[in-house]
Amino acid sequence: QSLRGPLWLHVAFLAAFCLGLIPLERRHLGGGIREVVQCFAMLGVAWMLFASASAEERRPAIISLVIVCPFLMLWGAIARFASVPTPFSDARMALIVCVSFPFLINALLDHKLKLLAVPVAFALLVLGCRNGGLLLCGLLGGITCLLLKDKKQAPRLLLVAALPVVIGIIAGGSTWQTLAPRNADTGNLKRLFVEYEATPDAVADAPLTGHGLGRYKNVIQAHFVRFVDPDDNKVAPDTNSTYALLAVEAGLPAALLLVVLIAAVAVRALQRARKDIEAAAPAGAALALLFAGLFTTILTRNTGITAALALGAATAVVVRPEKASLLAWAAKAGTVVAVAAACLAVVLLPRGLVIIESNFDDESEYWVIEAEQPAAAPDGTMTIALANDASGNAVLAIPQDAGKRDGSALYQISNVPAGPCTLWLRAYWEDGCSNSTGAVFRKDHMVITDEIFRKWHWVASPRQIVAPGESFQLRLQNIEDGVMIDQILFTQDRRFVPHGILRKAGNDEE
Repeated sequence: QSLRGPLWLHVAFLAAFCLGLIPLERRHLGGGIREVVQCFAMLGVAWMLFASASAEERRPAIISLVIVCPFLMLWGAIARFASVPTPFSDARMALIVCVSFPFLINALLDHKLKLLAVPVAFALLVLGCRNGGLLLCGLLGGITCLLLKDKKQAPRLLLVAALPVVIGIIAGGSTWQTLAPRNADTGNLKRLFVEYEATPDAVADAPLTGHGLGRYKNVIQAHFVRFVDPDDNKVAPDTNSTYALLAVEAGLPAALLLVVLIAAVAVRALQRARKDIEAAAPAGAALALLFAGLFTTILTRNTGITAALALGAATAVVVRPEKASLLAWAAKAGTVVAVAAACLAVVLLPRGLVIIESNFDDESEYWVIEAEQPAAAPDGTMTIALANDASGNAVLAIPQDAGKRDGSALYQISNVPAGPCTLWLRAYWEDGCSNSTGAVFRKDHMVITDEIFRKWHWVASPRQIVAPGESFQLRLQNIEDGVMIDQILFTQDRRFVPHGILRKAGNDEE
């Protein structure tokens, strides 16, 4: 009800919102509206609301975090050993736990049984948090709160907590395996690390304005440096880094602004907690959240409000509007960056903000080949079949249960200028065991795959090919059955994402 708080946060939100609007020009809105709404809900409404509210007004939300934290940790611990379904993914649950854990420790330190309760809480955190990176963030936040809140008892409590924590680590060892860059079963690089590997090149293509909100998955896949071997072509689903995602979608200035704002809140809260123990829990939570952005997305509809509450609580205990602070400096710097980026975007993108999808009528944008028209009849299990919702109602198909690794189709490609091109397939995958096809260009073997099932959609090649500027051959190979391919597309624009059925040779969409 008070909503008296700090002007700098309103300015910072406005800067972030302006940075978020810039990438909407990028030809494809996609999930852009959803991304803006999520940022608005967290950075705008929730963070400002909690930062502006009084201590009494924030108390019910803080109590809710204290209650939810052990509940989710216990649920995660039970699910680990009893295969009980969880309400959210491991990363979503772990993010809520690691952000709320400092508030739980703060509450337990005020209890007379803290010598028993605090070690049990740390042990339960290790057992119930099933994401290694976020578990480390939770431990960091909890230990920070403990050291700030009770300096005298902290060494003793940590020593007592060490034994159950070690037992928890041994009993729940699978959590730490999530920190390894490769899957233990397959040896494949995990998706989070594959995406980190691809992020520098993706950002380098559009460092200031980004590739467009909601386009992260398509863009990052086109920049994969390496992909899994065709004999083991699955990359297990994994969470994404908020900072990498924002840098790709909205540009480096937006990502740096978010990092600076969260870091400024955490640093100021830590400084304040040295004089006021009431700031210990918010300081620990803000610090945990700062590093959590490396392992998962924090600007989401599921957990964004929890993150905003932690930042709002940390902001409220340290901000003094009448005094200059690192937070105010960060807000002003962010505003300057936002204005500079907006002006540069206007220069680089003279069309301005276009929030509707554009049609592509220039033949240089893409070249389309019908998959049911190979240079010769496909061999093996590959065949031409009739299909609904396909261009010409016909497709290149590998029927379900037809067999794997048998069959190919050869295409003669012409009229594609020399230079690097991204290969796209309009595909229909039956299920998780039928969601890939092989592509061979000269001696380059690639696997084209994703995790969208029972739906016509476009899938990009994991890396680009270099067209020779003359007629060349492309071969599609059977890797898995239960697959249909409708159209094959080449484009030299790495930011172009096709949608729906496309006409040949650069005509508009049907």
